[in-house]
Amino acid sequence: MRAIPRLSGDELLVAGDFAAPVDRREQLEAALASLAEVGQGLPLALNLESALWRSGHQLSERGRMRSPPDLLIEALRRCDVRLVSLANNHTGDSGPEGLYALRAVLQGELGLQLDVDELDRIAVSRVRLATAGTLAVVGAVWSGTGRTADRVPHFWQPAAICRLVARERARSDFVIAYLHWGYEFEPYPLPAQRAWARALVDAGADVVVGAHPHVPQGFERYRERLIAYSLGSFCMPRTDTIEYFPEEAGRGLLLELRFASAGRIEFSFAGIEGVDLATPPRRTDVAARLDELSAPLRQDLVDYRRWYRGQRTRWYLPAFDGGRLDPVRARALSMVDTANRWSGRLRVGGLARRVVGRAALGAGGSRGSGRPDGR
Repeated sequence: MRAIPRLSGDELLVAGDFAAPVDRREQLEAALASLAEVGQGLPLALNLESALWRSGHQLSERGRMRSPPDLLIEALRRCDVRLVSLANNHTGDSGPEGLYALRAVLQGELGLQLDVDELDRIAVSRVRLATAGTLAVVGAVWSGTGRTADRVPHFWQPAAICRLVARERARSDFVIAYLHWGYEFEPYPLPAQRAWARALVDAGADVVVGAHPHVPQGFERYRERLIAYSLGSFCMPRTDTIEYFPEEAGRGLLLELRFASAGRIEFSFAGIEGVDLATPPRRTDVAARLDELSAPLRQDLVDYRRWYRGQRTRWYLPAFDGGRLDPVRARALSMVDTANRWSGRLRVGGLARRVVGRAALGAGGSRGSGRPDGR
């Protein structure tokens, strides 16, 4: 095992999804200074949702999040990224060899410490805090469509993720469980996510953080531990293959953590706008919006489940109540996913979204449909 890198202080900034697609190189290079300023000099942890792309490789829709090594290294270095989760549905876009190459780049060029699990995926990233001890980030996946299940670790295995957290609890002073879960562009977590998050805290997680929805979601406290269901994105440029990108996806959350040697963790939130690089990224005040998103999470699990079913935005998305995948809704999700992909190729995406949106409203939903494409 490589030596665990040490931070100069006991503070860490945690952000959401980060991608550096090759077809947005100039746009990202122009935004790097602004992204670095957003961090305000703090070391950063994030979900690295990029695979490596090398010159000569053919780009495809499936590989749209591929990043050139030099661009990825420069971006992560400028933002002072010290901890990453690679447990998501895009680190495999260049195949197994690309994943191995990505791991080598992060370890060799940036000096990150990465631990590999039995499925040969990255599961844990660690650093030593200046005075408070060792911090471990456990990355795991509870999201994505069936086609990505063979490319991510512990897919739909809550017990396996909890065991991994418990193992790190015995080895580290602090544990962050970083989950790739939920549905894209949905403002509230599934009832099942709340149950899973609490199981992670019971297993030993000090903080539970989520990514993948690409929009901010609310937070709550459980047993004096913090659960932030989605930080949205940190840097997620729009690509030509994504037709649907709501305004809220241009915003994210930043979570600042301060660790104390007695085991205490203080936290605060800030907002970030311009994560899609449509405007220069900058910090914003997010208190009012975050309070609005967090209000439903003050209900107990039974009441929240009832509330969530009443405001459900997309009828075809599985709810995973009890941790099980409803096969009927899973089939519907797969069919809508495939239809959305073909509608993009045929350039009838707007028509497809209107049809699905009407179906969602007819089933009691309150808003139209997005793209459940596993991005």
